[in-house]
Amino acid sequence: VEELPPVTAALSPAVPSVTVPAAAGGAISGVSGTALPALPEAGAVSWSRLLPQIGAAVWLLGVLALLAVGAVSLVRLRKCLAGAQWQGGQVWESENVPTPFVLGFFRPRIYLPPGLSGTERTCVLVHERHHIRRGDPWWKLLGWCVLAVYWWDPAVWLCWVLFCRDMEMSCDEAVLATLGDQTKTGYSEALVSFALAR
Repeated sequence: VEELPPVTAALSPAVPSVTVPAAAGGAISGVSGTALPALPEAGAVSWSRLLPQIGAAVWLLGVLALLAVGAVSLVRLRKCLAGAQWQGGQVWESENVPTPFVLGFFRPRIYLPPGLSGTERTCVLVHERHHIRRGDPWWKLLGWCVLAVYWWDPAVWLCWVLFCRDMEMSCDEAVLATLGDQTKTGYSEALVSFALAR
């Protein structure tokens, strides 16, 4: 049998060889001519993704810490007031109270230090009852929650301090508007004594 010469080369057209250039970083150019992104090296850290996660974790820890501080302070305060004596109505007295304040949301109570009498006691009760009538315990709770969320912003801390100060000053003005200017001396002396005790 006579061997025939190979006809493959004659039947198929010549196909030129194509060299695909490598793009920068080792990426291979596609058919459209756009380079594929280079794969990150093993063990490389993507700071653009890691930093927001770290920031969110720090922010959340700050929120939880501030809320925990508020809750612990409230529990400790209630323990200190366990032996308070009821004086009628919403008024309670306790030796552990250096200065009058209102505690509670749904059934707020006025806590006074012992020994208040006369004009001093009347002025203090007008002041604290104005807090209750205006719903200041709820407003302070809302303000504390806002402070917990934005704990990282010094401007919010400043707003919190000014908010508490203005709240107290407006109650002082309510005392003078209710009882008249003749109570200024006695009420001022009471405020100074409470500040010294605190």
